[in-house]
Formats: sequence, structure tokens, C-alpha cells
Amino acid sequence: GLPRGVSFTAFSPDSQMLAVAGQDGIVKLWDLTTGQLHSTLNHGRYGITSMHFSASSKVLGTSEWYSFKVWDVATGQARVSLDASKSGIATGALSPDGGTAAIVGNDNVIQLWDVANKKLVNSIPGQRNPQVAFSPDGRTLLIRQGEGAIRLWDLSNQRERAALPACAGWVLSPRGDTITLVLPDGRLQVWDMARAQMLTPLEGHTKPVKAAAYSFDGQRVASVGEDGKVILWDPASRRRKAAEWQLAGPVNGVAFAADNRHLATVNGNGSVYFFRLPD
Repeated sequence: GLPRGVSFTAFSPDSQMLAVAGQDGIVKLWDLTTGQLHSTLNHGRYGITSMHFSASSKVLGTSEWYSFKVWDVATGQARVSLDASKSGIATGALSPDGGTAAIVGNDNVIQLWDVANKKLVNSIPGQRNPQVAFSPDGRTLLIRQGEGAIRLWDLSNQRERAALPACAGWVLSPRGDTITLVLPDGRLQVWDMARAQMLTPLEGHTKPVKAAAYSFDGQRVASVGEDGKVILWDPASRRRKAAEWQLAGPVNGVAFAADNRHLATVNGNGSVYFFRLPD
């Protein structure tokens, strides 16, 4: 069965595994090729606060109140356990190569750890419940301060190199060269990650945008909003594609399937719609 009080789910990048984490500190890995339970990971007594696969799908990083663990997906055994923030762990992230863990304490301090050597590399002061994510190339740590600005932290020199505007949501392109921001007022903008400059606004919704997503191949961006519209964009030209849909009420979430041909929306009335995308 499922862990008690499911809090996180994640597909491995190779689409071979589904990880499901619960408030009981248990993570279960399902083999999607067989549909069978692969292994059960017992992190600890407290609920899982974050969960991330490495880009290779070979390791999984999980955090709970007292520790951040890196697991061998094939064996289901913990490779490393990091006893990090004494204030308790609010959330965390694992770099794409599995070599660095970013751990956010309840004191808002962000700790960067060398996983292999179990060594604390740096502590970065944060504000207002920071959220963290690694860029796909693993060179930048994105630090979002609540619903404030996004700090771009250069991991090569351990310095902040730029900041992006305050936003209500954001999504990185698969290559990490651009980031799409949902601003607090519901506008949608595309920014260049290297230069930290806005490239263009994406204008098509008549009411505030609620969420956006990139397809796995990076060839499409989908946006949804309070106007009930589902709009597809071409990331290269940053123009609207021909296909779009009008739903009856607000749409709060959107996600692409790994085959890049299907789209799911989470709607304001609690329903989930699935769309087959045109070629």
C-alpha cells in the first residue's frame, strides 16, 4: 500500500520508477515496467519534506525533520545520511549529478553539502521560508524567498550573481537557459538565465495566470489561468501555437506527460482533464 499521508510523488527521469513519500517517513519505490513495488525506504519517524531524483535516476535524495539522506535506487539502501540543520529541516534539493545537497533549515539558513565527503561547504542566510532548486546543469542554485525575488547563487564561486523579480511561481526550461515566471499580479514572463534579463512577456490570458510548465523535450510551454484558458507557446519564438483550449472555469495547474504528446490540467472544480497535443 501507499505510505501514510502521501506528501510527495516523483517520477525518475528515465521513467522507470515512481517514488511516493508519506508523513510517516516512508518512501516507496514502484517499478513502472512491472507495476510492482521495488523497495521501501524508511527515512525516519517524521514526514518527508522533500524528494528529488538525480538526473541519472540512480540516486534519490529525501529529507525529513532531522536528516537528509541519499539513497541507491537499485538497492534501496541509504548511501549517505547528513545530520544537517539543528533547527530542523524545512526542505531540500539534490543536484542533478547527486553530488551536492542544498538543505533549508527552519531557521531559514541554506546549507550546501558535499554528499560524497559528508562535508558542509557553505551556509547561506535566507529569509521568509526559502525554497531551493538546482539548474539542470548543476551550476546554479535558485533560492526563492517566500513569494519574493529569486536569487541566482553561483556554485563555482559561492556568490550571488543576480536576482530575478518576485514571483508567485516559476518553471525552468529543461536545458536551464530560460525561466518562465508567473508574477504576483498574474502576468507571465520569460527570462534569460545567463544574463538575468527578461526576453519577453507571454501575453494571451485575459485574467491572471496560475501556472506554467515546459514539455520534457523543451519544445512547448503551456500556461493556464483564471480565465480557463490552456495556451501552448513556442519557447524559441515565444509565440502562441495554434492549439489552445477554453475550459469552463479557472485552471490551477498544468503538467506534460513524459511522451511530450499529452497534457494534464488541474481545474478549479477539482477535476483533472487530459489533452492529446497536435503533432
